[in-house]
Amino acid sequence: MKKVQRLLITSLVCTLALLPVMENQVFIRQFTPIAKASETDIRNTTETTKVKGSLKAAPNVAEVTDYLTLEAAMKNSAITEIEIMNDINFSNYTTGSAAEQNLTIPTRSLTIDGNGHTVDFRSRGYLMTFGSTPVNVVVKDISMFGRNYWGPLRLSGTAKKGAQLTYENVTYTGAQLTCSYEADVNIVGDVVNSSVNSYVSPFDGLTYITLGNQVNLEVTNINFLENSHYVGSTENATVIWLSYNGTADIAKNARVDLTRGGSAGEEGTTAFRIDGNLNIHDDAILNITTSQDSTSGGITLNNTGTQINVNENASLNVTTNGALTDGRNPIYVAYGAAFKVDSGAKLVVNSRNTKTSYGSSIYTGDNCSFIIAKDGTFDVTSDGTGTKNLIRIGVNAIFQFADAKRVNLQLDNTSSSSRLIYMYGAAGKLVVDVQSVKAWNAIGSSGDTGETYLWNPMYGMKISYSGTNVTTAVGNSINLATQTSFTQNFRTQNFKRVLFEGIPDVGVSIQPLSDNKTTTNSHVITGVATPGAYVRLSGDPAIPAGTIASQDFNDTNLYHVIADEDGKYSYTLPENTFLKAGNEVTAYGYLNGKSQTDTTTVLDETAPDAPTLNPIQDISTAITGTAEPLSTVTVYNVLDNAILASGTAGSNGQYSLTVNERPISPYLSYYATATDAAGNISPYSTAIIVSDTTAPTASPLTQYLTLGDIFTTDAKTLVTDAYDNAGTENITYTIKTKPDTNSVGYSSATVSLRDQAGNEKLITIPVFITDSNTTKTDQAMLQASNFKILTTDVPTGNAALDSLILSHAKVKAWDITTGADITNQVSITDKGGLSSTPGQYIITLQVKNLEKQITVTVTQGSLEFTDVTEIISFGAQKITSNNYKIAPETAVKLQISDTRSTNSNWKVFAQLESPLQTADGDTLPDSLAIDHGGTLTPLSVQSATEVFANNNPQSGVTEIDLNTGGDASIVLDMKPGMVYANKEYRTKIIWTLEDAP
Repeated sequence: MKKVQRLLITSLVCTLALLPVMENQVFIRQFTPIAKASETDIRNTTETTKVKGSLKAAPNVAEVTDYLTLEAAMKNSAITEIEIMNDINFSNYTTGSAAEQNLTIPTRSLTIDGNGHTVDFRSRGYLMTFGSTPVNVVVKDISMFGRNYWGPLRLSGTAKKGAQLTYENVTYTGAQLTCSYEADVNIVGDVVNSSVNSYVSPFDGLTYITLGNQVNLEVTNINFLENSHYVGSTENATVIWLSYNGTADIAKNARVDLTRGGSAGEEGTTAFRIDGNLNIHDDAILNITTSQDSTSGGITLNNTGTQINVNENASLNVTTNGALTDGRNPIYVAYGAAFKVDSGAKLVVNSRNTKTSYGSSIYTGDNCSFIIAKDGTFDVTSDGTGTKNLIRIGVNAIFQFADAKRVNLQLDNTSSSSRLIYMYGAAGKLVVDVQSVKAWNAIGSSGDTGETYLWNPMYGMKISYSGTNVTTAVGNSINLATQTSFTQNFRTQNFKRVLFEGIPDVGVSIQPLSDNKTTTNSHVITGVATPGAYVRLSGDPAIPAGTIASQDFNDTNLYHVIADEDGKYSYTLPENTFLKAGNEVTAYGYLNGKSQTDTTTVLDETAPDAPTLNPIQDISTAITGTAEPLSTVTVYNVLDNAILASGTAGSNGQYSLTVNERPISPYLSYYATATDAAGNISPYSTAIIVSDTTAPTASPLTQYLTLGDIFTTDAKTLVTDAYDNAGTENITYTIKTKPDTNSVGYSSATVSLRDQAGNEKLITIPVFITDSNTTKTDQAMLQASNFKILTTDVPTGNAALDSLILSHAKVKAWDITTGADITNQVSITDKGGLSSTPGQYIITLQVKNLEKQITVTVTQGSLEFTDVTEIISFGAQKITSNNYKIAPETAVKLQISDTRSTNSNWKVFAQLESPLQTADGDTLPDSLAIDHGGTLTPLSVQSATEVFANNNPQSGVTEIDLNTGGDASIVLDMKPGMVYANKEYRTKIIWTLEDAP
């Protein structure tokens, strides 16, 4: 015999109480159990372990401390950032030969950050051949020394592929910084570049010979970025050599200072050789200087079709300090090239210490152009004793300026054969317009005074040259004497200096005019002009011809008025004549060869009639009504005059104005005005109040309730983002329908939102009812229960297993967004190895983004209690002098479930936990018994008493009735003399279920 395991077999407790209430009477009263079992929650605890690691540089970053680690990083293709942590000396290269020691490194974008340290590269030079790869190489925050004439780093590859080489806050002393023709070179921050033939190393104090006489930079394209400052110098070479078709771009506010040492070296003829284009942008400065006694030129524009542009407010200053020869000029412009000084820009050329040399300060080849724009400055001077031409212009070349701020051509040269301007051939022409002109016959002029000639103003000047001699000079002035003197005496072959200065612009403006005859400006024309300017009026038939002769004897037009010393002018029309609306009246001002015009339209100042305004609804897309034809109609809010809509009335006076911001807030008042083409505004229309036709809106708040919960009565809590175009404070919220909370799954409620105008909106509120077997996410809700199953009921096929799981687990699913039943979308993603082998299996179910696990228990079956009467009461009984049996007042039943695959006999036993007794310890021994057909078997504490035996077991539930009339019943066997009056008796019965052979 063995006991059935898993204790519903353990103890089931009944409480029995006996209360004697009087002599000869006993009452038994029911008590609640002494104690109840409690559940223990078992929860999984996840322990998190944090692992700490040491910080280190990223795999693509190399932190270098000496030349070996620097060299290794340069050769490592995986390294894209090199951080220099110490001053580094390539000590492996001694003071001996200055020969180049070049090393090709892998192609990749690379940043070398010096972090303020110094590196002496000695002879080492790195070459990156990038092919067509658009690499981006940056060298920054570093001081460098080097002997290699290729520079410490150069790039070589296919041009115009986007490769970039950037120097940012770099100081370099050595041979050449770089020779990188195919990459664009960028200068950022402060860069100082000194090309020297030897240097003293800061590491050992020794002098190192470089591969000498090198330029600073050999590049095709170079960009001096905004606000950068580049200081470049050479010991004996050109400073920058810009290659063919390249561009040097000096950005806004950048400054470039170039100092050319010596007279020979690499390239050898100039300080800045440009085989492409140079752009000096707004407010940028380029200073070019040659060393004392250097015979080098300043800037050379070397190829046909190239150009130099000195843009607005930029400056180009060239100072040479030695003898000059043509081809080595301060400014040399080759055949077909162009040089332009823009508005507000400055070009200053100073040729010093020229001695007996003959070279021009400005040399332009044939078919080129040299142009100074309006308000530009061009100042060129040269000293010396040799015969020279200050400016040399080639055949068919253009040298011109108009309205320049200042053009100063000055020869502080003692040779009587020197000339200011030389134009090759016999057909040269200087074209100048609108300038004041001064000329000096002798050198030594101080400031801009003491001139030999003054011609002011002059305009339309055309000066013809044959070589150095002016053959004819023509031009116009405002008086005959000045004009005649200019044509007779302007001969630059006789001058040591000529100065063209700007003439102040003439200004003129005209005040608004009206057709309203009651206003002064309908017949008096006023305005402001440059003091002394001659003003001519036109544009309206009411204006008669002028009567004042022009300041300029060449001008035959008559003027109406002259501006006074304050610049004001006024002209009154003949009596009873008035200006007409819509006419354009023009004031033309003239003074000293300059002119300007200003035009105004005579205003129509007659206001339209008030427009009409049709009714407006909150949903209106257009505002309609009538107004003056072609007038502009504007609809305003009465409260704050905010504009609701505006547009133009048609030629029939009808208008329809689109409302851009909809809906329109109801209960607000609006009015309209009409404005004609002249800006006259009508009176207000009658105000219209906007009617409310739009229901409120809100977004539903999905509700999640537990099965059986009571649904809220507060409708407002069921919605969010409530909105009504008249404001939410007047919305009434009502629950129209409630959900069914007694069934798990999706339900809904209906909420009504009603505004003060009676507009109603019904909102459907999604409601999801959950229970302990329900899990949800933001997309789905899934219900599934754990279940047990016999081994004999487990099918073998996958489809059959799926069907069994879905049905036994009572699986249901709902879409959280729509509430739709999506049970058919539930999939079993893991059956946990479910088979007929007894055990527990974890099954994983999935629908949308939700997973839920249930436990399926497969058993061979069990024999167990499923129900036991917990309370047995014998009621109140009388005490008598005879033995008698008392049956329970309530039903006493036991239910046993037998699900074993192989049934066997079983028995039920009962045993007392303690004797039936009072709280004081008075007992009724052998009083509680099992009655088997009249045979009483007392229940005891010492042993279990058989209550029932099932010798014909079958699967299912067996119910044992222990009340009187069955095969066995529980009774109270009362014996006289054993019971105390007024006492309560109680005990517990332990029921045991055992299977038997």
